[in-house]
Amino acid sequence: LLAGFAIGCVETGVNTLMSWVHERKVGPYMTAMYLVGGLGAVLSPFFLAQSILYSGGIQWGWWLLAAMVLPGILLLAGQPSPPHPAPAPTVENSRSNTLVLLAIMGMYFLYVGAHSSFNSWLYPYVVTLDLADEVHAAYLSSAFWLVLTLGRLLTIWLITRFRTGDILIAELAGGVASMLVILLWPHSLAAVWVGTLGFGLAIAGIMPAGMVFASQNMSITGRATGWFMASASVGATLMPWLNGLVFESAGPPAVMLSITLSLSLSLALFLSYALTARQRATSYKETH
Repeated sequence: LLAGFAIGCVETGVNTLMSWVHERKVGPYMTAMYLVGGLGAVLSPFFLAQSILYSGGIQWGWWLLAAMVLPGILLLAGQPSPPHPAPAPTVENSRSNTLVLLAIMGMYFLYVGAHSSFNSWLYPYVVTLDLADEVHAAYLSSAFWLVLTLGRLLTIWLITRFRTGDILIAELAGGVASMLVILLWPHSLAAVWVGTLGFGLAIAGIMPAGMVFASQNMSITGRATGWFMASASVGATLMPWLNGLVFESAGPPAVMLSITLSLSLSLALFLSYALTARQRATSYKETH
C-alpha cells in the first residue's frame, strides 16, 4: 500500500514537471522517460530472480531495487521546482482544458485496462487453449515486453516528426488490428505470436504520446496529471479483474474480444474528441 501511494505520487510528479520544463518540446523527453520505465519493467524481475538463485530468497533483490532509487533522490534534492507555464485563465481555455482532460482520461482508462488485461491473461490464454507449454508462454510474455520497450524507442523518433494526435490514432488502430489477428485465428500459435508482437509494438507510445498531446493542448497542472494517472490506475485495476470473470465464464477467446472492444472504444473516443476539436478550431477561425 505504501509503495503504491509513493509510486502514484512519483508518476504524477514526474509527468507534470517534465511538461513544465520542456513545454511544447516535451515529446522526445517524455517518451524517453517511459522507455526507461519499460526497461525497468524488463530488468526488475531479472534482479529478483537472481536474488532467489544466489541467496535463496527475494530480500536482497528488494534491497537492490530500493538502492537504485537513491541516486535519483540525491540528484533531485538540490533542484528547484520549475515554474508553472500556465496561460492566463479564460472561459475558452477552461472549456478546451476540460475537453482534453476528459478525452485523455477516458482513453487512458480504456487503453491501460486493455494493456493490463492482455499482460495478465496472455499466459493463461496460451496455456489453457493448449497452444504451448508454460515455458513457451513465458517466452511469449517476455517478447511482448521487449517489443513494447523497443516500440517506445521508436516513438522517440516518431514524435519528433509527426503530430501527436496522428500518432495516437495510428497506434490505437494498430493495436486493434493486432488483436483482430488473434481473434480471427484463436487456435493458431503463430497468430498469437504475430498479434502479441504487433500489439506490443503498436501500443508502446500511447501513454507518453497522450501526455505530450495533453501538454500541447491544455494547461498541465499537478491536479490534471493526477486525474490522468488515476484514470489509468483504475483501468489497470478494474479491467483485468473483470476480464478474469469473463475468462472463467465465457472462455479465453472472450477475453481477447473484450480487450479488442476496450481498445476500439478508446480509439473511437479519441477520434470523437479530435473531430470536435477540429470543428471548434474551424469555427473559431471563421468567426475571427
